[in-house]
Order: sequence, then structure tokens, then C-alpha cells
Amino acid sequence: MASPHSKTALPHSVSAMLSRLKRQIRAYVAIDGLARLVTWLIAAYWIGLAIDYLPVAVGSTELPRAARLVLLILVSTMAAFLLMRYVVWRIIARITPQSLALLLERRYPELDDTLITAVATTPEADSANPELHEAMLARAVTLAEQRARTLDTRQVLNYRPLARNLAFALMGVASFVGFALVAQDAFAIWTRRYLLLSDELWPRRAYVEVLDFAEGRRKIAEGNDLVIRVRAAADRATPPPQVCTIYYQTDGGERGRVHMSLDGDPSEGFQYYRYEGQPFQGMLEGVEFDVVGLDYRARGYRVDVVASPSIVELNLVAELPAYLAQPTRREQWRPGLSLPAGSTLTLQGRASKRLQQVRVASADSADEALIDVSGDSENFEFSAGRLDVTTTWQFELLDTDDVQSEQPYRVTINAMEDLPPQVEISLRGIGTAITPQATIPVGGQITDDYQVKSSWFQVDVPDKNITRRVDLPTNRIRPLDQALDLRAQRADAPADWELGAGDKVVFSVRALDAYDLDDTPHLGQSDDLPLDVVTPDELLALLEARELNLKRRFEQTLSELVETRDGLLKLTAELLIAQEPPKEPERSTNENTALDGETQVGTGADSVDPARDATLRLLRAQRAQQQAAKAQQEVDGVAASFADIREELINNRVDTPERNERLQTKIIDPLNEAVGQAFPAWLQQLAELEQQLNSPDTALPTAQLSVERANEIILVLQAVLDNMLELESYNELIDLVRSILSEQESLQKDTEAERKRAARALLEE
Repeated sequence: MASPHSKTALPHSVSAMLSRLKRQIRAYVAIDGLARLVTWLIAAYWIGLAIDYLPVAVGSTELPRAARLVLLILVSTMAAFLLMRYVVWRIIARITPQSLALLLERRYPELDDTLITAVATTPEADSANPELHEAMLARAVTLAEQRARTLDTRQVLNYRPLARNLAFALMGVASFVGFALVAQDAFAIWTRRYLLLSDELWPRRAYVEVLDFAEGRRKIAEGNDLVIRVRAAADRATPPPQVCTIYYQTDGGERGRVHMSLDGDPSEGFQYYRYEGQPFQGMLEGVEFDVVGLDYRARGYRVDVVASPSIVELNLVAELPAYLAQPTRREQWRPGLSLPAGSTLTLQGRASKRLQQVRVASADSADEALIDVSGDSENFEFSAGRLDVTTTWQFELLDTDDVQSEQPYRVTINAMEDLPPQVEISLRGIGTAITPQATIPVGGQITDDYQVKSSWFQVDVPDKNITRRVDLPTNRIRPLDQALDLRAQRADAPADWELGAGDKVVFSVRALDAYDLDDTPHLGQSDDLPLDVVTPDELLALLEARELNLKRRFEQTLSELVETRDGLLKLTAELLIAQEPPKEPERSTNENTALDGETQVGTGADSVDPARDATLRLLRAQRAQQQAAKAQQEVDGVAASFADIREELINNRVDTPERNERLQTKIIDPLNEAVGQAFPAWLQQLAELEQQLNSPDTALPTAQLSVERANEIILVLQAVLDNMLELESYNELIDLVRSILSEQESLQKDTEAERKRAARALLEE
């Protein structure tokens, strides 16, 4: 039968001890969890500070806002986990008396399981003997109560981990408070950056800025070099960095770093640096780079490589000087282009890229001009002004990428000075002496760069200080075929054109162009041709002396031609001998020496060397050709000289029909016919003879024909020589008549003088 008591009640002291222990455990876990939480929060604070600031200390940058947001989320998540895991969950955990009793039994072995028995055992545990069970439980409770009175529940817990966690938390709090007190600015900055996600930057010890990079970018022409220039503030508490470092990455993926060198001493509060090496030399690809000096990093700079601008077309518009009377020239510029001096130029160019400015500088002076290109166009225009001398301009292009042309574009335009007219003349049928009534034929050409304004004959008499001028019809370039008739000029203006025997005149042709750019006229003139004014008799005497010299020269030519004919006769004889059958060679005791120094070819019996005979024949044929050609030239010269004499007779108006006819038909025409027909045919035969000498049978007829042709020419020339002798006799007769007339005239003058003297004597008596 069950006991009326379901359970033996625990003594108050035991229950109080267990309750106290439970409170101690909850306090322990709460303090421990909070210590862990504080430690984590402060550790996360310092870790975040290190991650954010330490890169700055070595020249990097702060954490971006996104990274700090992620960090804050991670820290908050971890803090919530620690709070729940080590504080809330532990505090709300159910702690049973049995657990507490076991904890005490483990800590205090002297309880000898009485506490756990008193707490965990119930009367129903032994239904067979409930009275015994109740007695034992009472005994255990009594013993537990007795022994619990002396127990210290605080000794149950291990305070070393708690102390450690509290120490970490206190150190964290101390560091946090110390940081807030000692580095208030840094504490405030990081707190705002960490908790408020502010973008406020950390203060730097140094300040560095990259020069010449607008908005962090710069463009450079492909293949060019770039100098990176940087300056650092030198007026801060921290001295400026001794070295600035460039960290770069090319578009090709190459990474690296280079150090910049100091550029002089600090100036105006800044220390300057420069770098001019790879990868900024001969750049072919883009580069991104940062510059670090101490804890400051100037980042996000880029160099873009672009094609440099160049001129692809250049045209010019040239307003030529008004005196040229030519239209405006429009053409493309090319090296070596020349324009008349005084032209007004405008250059119109087109570039390979859109331009913003063109700088034009003169290579010959300090003049320069800046052309602002409107509308970012590829086209530009430059007014070069008046071209007075050869000028070179240098064009430097600046495109819309702020890239200058790699090399200046040189444009040279040659200024063609307007030269005076060029006058080239020759007198035809006039020698060095003229008569007062002569006609002076002039041949030649007057040329000018553009246009001849006027031209004229000019006759100067230096001894009398007289200048006479006769205008000529003029055009730009034309052959000159005019004649100055002294008799006609004297008839028109007898006072100005009265020339007498003994005068010395200087004849020339002069021309003037239309040049008007300055006060100096452009006058061109031919060579001065001095002429002596003589009487008709004196001129005839001079011409007769020339005829005599020509006759002697002609006689010499005829004599040499006869010798050439004789040589051909010898050659013909040698060819006849060469046709005879060869005989046994015999030693010749007699050797005939030719007049020209060669050993003559003997008879068949005397010939000892056929090869030598053939060589001598070839030599005769070649000499015959040379002498024939020479004679042709001499005869042609004699004919031309007699033609000049005839022209001089006509132009000086001292000719007679008989004399003209005699010179033309008996001397000039036969000589010209011989030169134009007989001599060429003869020379052709002689050339054929030279080719046929290897075959005597073939060469013999040609040699005979050559001799006949030579005889015909000699007969013609001999007839001409006879006519020359006849003309000489005629001239002598004319001279005799001229002398008689001269004596008669002198006698008349003497008689007239005597009459005057006698009349004067009678008057005096």
C-alpha cells in the first residue's frame, strides 16, 4: 500500500543553494557572452581600421563604400550570432535541479551522491518496500542538508575563461577609449566611414599631383615620347618624398613600376619630379598608371596613343602681279613649286584629323600665326600675303585630341624673279664695217619670262655721244627677223642719222618687259656689236682682200684634192696587181718610198707580204675618205664665205648686177652643188670601197669609179678657181678705174683750188 507522502520535500537550504547556483551560472554565461561580443566588435573595429588605413599608409587608397558596407554587414551578422549563441540562448536554457546536483557532486566529492539522491529520488522508486525507501530518502536529505551548509557554489564555476574573455573585452574597450581620446580626428573619421559609410578620406602626410593631365587623361601621337611630370607639396610637416613611384599597366597587359627622379630643389612650395623612360618612350599602346609618394596615391591616370595629325592635301590660290595680266592660279602644292615674285598667296589645307588649331611659322624669320579652326574641321586656310622672295613655312597641327603633328610640315614656294628680256641676235650679211647707206639685217630671238613690252634697235656713236633708236614690233617670244635701213632712217631724220666715214658705232637690240613692282625697269639687251663706218671704196677693198684669202684657201683645198685623187690612182693600180696570180717571193733589192712616208707596194715580183699590202690599201682608202670629207667641209666654208661677201655687197649697197651674178652663178652655186651632190656621192663610193678591199675583184670597179668621181669634182672646182681668177682680174680692173677716178677727182679739186687762188690774187691786185 502506497505511502501517504508522494515525495520527501528538499530542505530550504538545499533549494536555496541550487537556486543560487543557477543564478551564478546565468550571470557567468551572460558576462562571458557579452565579453565575447565586445571583444568581437572592438576587434572588428580595429581590423576594419587596419584594412582601410594601412593601404593608405603605403600609398594605396581607402576601402570603397561598398567594401565598407559589406564589412559592416559581416561584423553585424557575426555580432548577432555571438549575442544569440553566447548570451540569449545560454540564458534562456532550462537548468534542472538534477543538473545542478550533478555539477555540485562533481565539484564536491564529499557529498557522496547524497545531493543527487535527495534531488532525483522519489518514494515510488521502490514499490516493494515503500517504508524502507522513504527512510533512506530521508536519511539522504538529512545528510545533503548537513553537508550543503558548508559548500561554496562559486567554486563550481571555472572563472579562468571568463577572466580571459573579460580581459580581452577590457583591453578592447581600453584601446577603443584610448584611440578616441588620443587620436580624436582619426577616431571620428573612421567612425564616420565605418558606421555612417561616409566617403571622407584619411588625411595624408604628403600631397602629390600629376601635371599636364586634364581630367586624368592625355593623348599622345603614336611613336612619340612622353615626359611624366609630378609635383608634391613641400610646405607640410612631413618632408616631400624623396622618390615617387609610377605603377603602370599597358593595354597589352604588361605591369610594372618605375621610380621618378627629383627635378631640382623645392620651389614655391612644391617639389617637382620627372620621368622619361619606358613605357612612355616610343609609345605604341595606351598606358594606365598611378603615382605614389609616401602615403598619397594619385590614381586613375591614362595615356591614350592616337595617330598624329598630318596634312594630306595642300592647295594654293595665287593672285599674280597685275602687270602679268594672267588669271588667278589654283593648283596643288608640290615640292619645287615656283610662282612669280609679287604674287599674293592663300594656302588651303586638309588634315588627316579634325583640328582645333594650326600654327604657321616662317622658317626665314620670326613671324608666326595661329589659325583657329572653326567647327573642329579638317580644313584650314592661311593667308600668306605677298611673295617677294623664296619663302618656307612650317605648319604644326593641333588636333581635337590635343595631339600635335609629329614633325612640322614644311612648305617652300620659290619666288621667281622677273628676269629682264633675253636678246640673242646675229648680223646676217654684215661684217665689221658698213657704209653710211647700209641695211643691217638682224636674226635671232627676243624672249622673256612673261611679256615683252617694247623692243628696239639702238645705234650708239660713242665719240659723238649720240644714241639713236628704232622701235620694233613686240610679242612675248618670237624669232627676230628685222633689218635696220640706215639710208631710210637718214631720209626720215637726216640730222639724227647722219653717219660719216670714220665713225665708230655700236649696234645692239634692246627690249623692256612690263615689270612694275619697283622703280627699276627690266631692260635686256644683246651683245654690243662694234661697226666701223667706211666709204664704199674702202668696203670694197676690204671685201676684195677677203676674196683673195678665200681664193688662196680654195687653191690649197684643190691641191689636196688632187693628191687624194692620185692616192686613189695608186690604190687602183695596187688592186690590179693584187688580181695577178701570186709568184715566188724574191727578196727585193729596191724599195720605193711613198711621198707620205709609207713603203709603196711593189710589183708582184717585189711583194713579200700580202697581209701588209692589204693593210696599206686599207690605209689609202681610209685616208681618201678623210681627205674627201675635209675637202667637202672646206669647199662648203668657201661657198658660205663668198655668199657672205655677196650679202655684204648688197646690204651695203655697193653691189652691181654683174658682180652679183658672177659671184652667184660662177662661184657660189657650183660650190654648193658640189657640196650637196658630188661630194656625198663620192664619199659613199669611198665607204663602199673600204668595205670591198678584202676582195680585189669587187673593189677594183668601185676604185675606178671613185677616181672618175674625183676627177669630175676637180674639174668643177678648177672651173670655179678660174672664175675666181677672172673675178680677181675684174676686181683689179675695177681698182684701176677706181684709182683713175680718184686721181681725176683729186686733180679736179686741185684745179678748183688753183682757180680760187688765182681769182683771189687778181682781186688782191
